[in-house]
Amino acid sequence: MRLHADVDVVNRQAHGLAKAGKRSKSQLAIGRKPGAEGEQEVFLMLSNNTHKAGVKYLIKDNVGTLFTRMLKEGKATIRFVEPPHDLCIQCSDLVQLKSFLLMVKRCQEGRDLARLTLSALQPASASQIEGPKKKLAVVKRGDYPSKGFPATLEVLQVTGIRLARVDQRMLRLAALTALDLSDNEIASLPEGWEAAGCLRELVLAGNQLTSLPRGLCTGRLATSLRLLNLARNQLVLLPNYACSLTALVTLNLAGNQLKALPPGIGRLANLKTFDASSNCLARLPGGFARLRLDSLEVTGNPFTSDTSAVLRERLEGVPSLLELVGRWVVRRGLRLSPEDVTPQLLAYLDSGVRCLCSTPVWSSVVVALVTLDLHRVAATVSAGGRDALSMEVSLCSTACLEKYRNNPYAS
Repeated sequence: MRLHADVDVVNRQAHGLAKAGKRSKSQLAIGRKPGAEGEQEVFLMLSNNTHKAGVKYLIKDNVGTLFTRMLKEGKATIRFVEPPHDLCIQCSDLVQLKSFLLMVKRCQEGRDLARLTLSALQPASASQIEGPKKKLAVVKRGDYPSKGFPATLEVLQVTGIRLARVDQRMLRLAALTALDLSDNEIASLPEGWEAAGCLRELVLAGNQLTSLPRGLCTGRLATSLRLLNLARNQLVLLPNYACSLTALVTLNLAGNQLKALPPGIGRLANLKTFDASSNCLARLPGGFARLRLDSLEVTGNPFTSDTSAVLRERLEGVPSLLELVGRWVVRRGLRLSPEDVTPQLLAYLDSGVRCLCSTPVWSSVVVALVTLDLHRVAATVSAGGRDALSMEVSLCSTACLEKYRNNPYAS
């Protein structure tokens, strides 16, 4: 049995194999010495870059104590009697660590050792000591792994190599938490992101993107993605379904060609850092007032200085059946996929906005302008010297319209 972990070897007589407190990547293995005849001769072998041949510790009647108080944090210590060494182990794989410690305990007690299938202990290779590869950075085209990526990757960086598309093999890395594909030549993104359900950070800055696929925003990433960097692309419109990424904490849209922000942006309740500088924004959407940001950056946009006014009034006495059904679906938080409804109906649901009273609306709506004090939504504001901007709001009924007319600023 083998375990990859960070191990600190502490000699209780102060002349040990390593300095106390300095962990190194190691492989721990349980087995028998090559050619050993006695079934009781089961050893734990520690291999690292300092001791590539391996240091062997007899287990039977030689393990003084197993310290497991911090096992939930992935930490444990094996104390040997002879030599007087403590192996201080730190392992991110809690299941593997528990299994390894149970095997040590079983060997220490001498239970059914003859029935254990243990291989002969051999010196570990450099790759075995290093353990499963979790990080990979590709910054030269010649270093791109043509045969695929290690399935254990958690962080993948492929930057500045003129990559033209997202490799589907990247999206099948189930353990991936951070993907950086910045400064390439990616013009479009694939739909299938379901397998990358652990992804928390996605950096696509400095590419040629003009749109986002619905599958990126409405699948498993909607509840996992914390950071999305789309700076320095060619986005003209950010679709309303992008606001399904409700777990986002950081959103960077700087340096695009955005003419408007999605009206559903208020759904990003966890958003704390927002950057939409150097775009083509003239106004903010009404949902912007629902945000509570730590940092807001919107410099370099041609914002207009409008006064409060009604732009369009299209209230219907009775909304259409389509709109009534749309309101029912949205209010109940139903998630519909392309397999559930037609593309036209899905696009209709995605295009909905919300009144200031939170009612979802489509055609039966009044559009008006309100001045938004930016310090109401962000602790730190950078807006080219402005403290307030015009916000385009939607009103769902005559009651909401009357409230607006009585006091636009209170709206």
